[in-house]
This record gives sequence, C-alpha cells and structure tokens, in this order.
Amino acid sequence: MIGNGQIKSDEIVKPKEFIMEEENKSDFIDDDFDFVIGQVISKFLSVLFDYPTEDKVEKSKSLAEFLRAHKDILPDYIVELADEVSKMRFSENLQADYVSIFDFQTPPFISFCTQVENPNLILILDSIYASEGVYVDETKLPDEFSTIFEFLSLLYSRKRKDKIKYMSVILKPVLRFPEPDHQLYGKVVKAMKSFVQNFLFEKGGEF
Repeated sequence: MIGNGQIKSDEIVKPKEFIMEEENKSDFIDDDFDFVIGQVISKFLSVLFDYPTEDKVEKSKSLAEFLRAHKDILPDYIVELADEVSKMRFSENLQADYVSIFDFQTPPFISFCTQVENPNLILILDSIYASEGVYVDETKLPDEFSTIFEFLSLLYSRKRKDKIKYMSVILKPVLRFPEPDHQLYGKVVKAMKSFVQNFLFEKGGEF
C-alpha cells in the first residue's frame, strides 16, 4: 500500500512480539489487547484476500498460529478460520481456486457489494488513506478487500478508534458479499462478514 503496495513492515507487529510471558500477562491492558487482536485479525484477512503466493501462505499460517493460541477469547468464526488456515498448503490449485472465485465470480471489492453505485467511494477512501500518510499503488485499488483490511490493521496498530469506527461504516456493504462454496475461501468470507458485523459495526472495534 505504501510504495510497493504494502504497509511499512515496522507498522505491523509480528505475532511473536505479542506473546507475553505468563508472569507479565496481568500487566497487559485489556484495551491494548483489543487493538492487538484487531490488528492481527485485520492483517490475517488482508493476506487471505490477496492472491496466494508461497510467502503469503506462510504469513497467513503464522498469523493463524497466534490466533489459535488465543482461541479461548476469540469468536468461533475466527478460530474456525485459523484452524483451516493452519492446514493450508500452497499449491497451483489454490491459486486457480482464488482466480476462479475472486477474479471471475465475486470480485473482492466494496464497489461489487454496493446496491447503488457510489462515485465518491474511491475519493473517500483515498482521503482517509492520505490522512494516515498512506497511498495505494498501481497494482491495487482503494476498495479492494486486501487493501482495506491492511489499512485497518494499520489503524489498529496506531490506535485510531474514531477512524476504525468510520471504516466500519464504509465496510457495511460487504455483509452482502456471497460466500463461495469452497473449504477455505468460504470460511474466509464468512469470517470477514462476521468480523465486520460483530466486531466492527456493532461493537465499534472492541471485544
């Protein structure tokens, strides 16, 4: 998204940096943990909605392991997706399935989900991205799911509560996005919709 289409690496805290020693857990503020979990889930969805490469599969599996380690406090739909991703293997078949579902059947863009065309959507997204010093390169579009969830992950890392709530309104149309009949991507879409509905839209980004 910045420069080469990705958020700067130092903005995304690696899962292993979230894992605390048992004796330090009592010192961790619940509100901060909400931001951490929101950041990881958003990054998780961003990677999964992008075209699968070996590197992205490994990143998604790493994030899945962190989420599975905290399954006792996470919604079932996230745990179910993390369990599925932990078994995922990179293959040309996976890439072909992605192309079939998201390139030809149901493009993963907010504009695909809107019942009434909103000509201002891209301008609104560009504006909110720019407010955080972020721009979208030529290989991505502002309303692409992978772009939006990566940006949302950045907002969580910076603890931008107001902008997180604003993004929940922008994301509301994705609740109409159809769930594909696919073992992995069906769960990805289901988790995305549940995250937007339950975590973002109803709770304002808080557990």
